[in-house]
Order: sequence, then C-alpha cells, then structure tokens
Amino acid sequence: MSVPATQAFQRRRREVPEGRRRMNMKRFAIVTVFAAMLAAGGCSKSSQPSTSTGPNGGDLVPIKAGATYAELLANADTGEVTVHT
Repeated sequence: MSVPATQAFQRRRREVPEGRRRMNMKRFAIVTVFAAMLAAGGCSKSSQPSTSTGPNGGDLVPIKAGATYAELLANADTGEVTVHT
C-alpha cells in the first residue's frame, strides 16, 4: 500500500521531538540574523574615490596629504612611469 507524500512527511515530522524542533528553529533564527548582519556590514563599507583623469590622460593621485595632486602616466610597452606635478 502506497502512502501519499504529505502523509509520509507528516509522519516523519511527528517523529522529531518537540525540544529538538525548537532548538532547530532557534538555530535557524540565529543564523538568519547573523547572515543579515554580515550582509548589512558588507553594504555599508565605503569604496575608495575613483581617480580623475589628468590633462595628459594619466591618473591624478593626491600627494602631500591631499594638498596637491600629481599625474601618473605609464607606458605598458616599456614599463616607464612618468610623474607630472
């Protein structure tokens, strides 16, 4: 005799003790809260400001504690780096 799937599920559910079911629900709630905290913490991190493009097409980077900027130009073929202040 075949037992429908819902009855088989209910039969298995009844076999789990009440204390263990509550403990599993507490674990699920704790894990959910912890995951939400990690997600919220990851979203609140600020990213570095994007670099601007200088007049020669290089990247502007702050120097002297942000008082002035220098433009970095790099040549990928030769590995040469030029700094314009």
